[in-house]
Amino acid sequence: MGELVASAPEGIRLVVAGRTRPCAGPTRLRGDGSMVDVPPADLAFDRSELLLIVPFLHGRDDSARLVVDFDGDDPAVAGFLRSEIIAG
Repeated sequence: MGELVASAPEGIRLVVAGRTRPCAGPTRLRGDGSMVDVPPADLAFDRSELLLIVPFLHGRDDSARLVVDFDGDDPAVAGFLRSEIIAG
């Protein structure tokens, strides 16, 4: 991961996500401020954010399937993540 960060062009913000924390390497990156961990609790939607999807689900007979199949690839979700999470 350190090599990836070191080789990134100037002005690039690199976002890496995973289901587990990396076991080695990022200590130096954290120490010099090149890496910031975002804990799962900070990424979880709160109740008010979940309520934003209610109009989207309203009137759909497949809303349960929609929630199960949701993969975050929706442009509205991508915009939300870009403006609220990545931009800080």
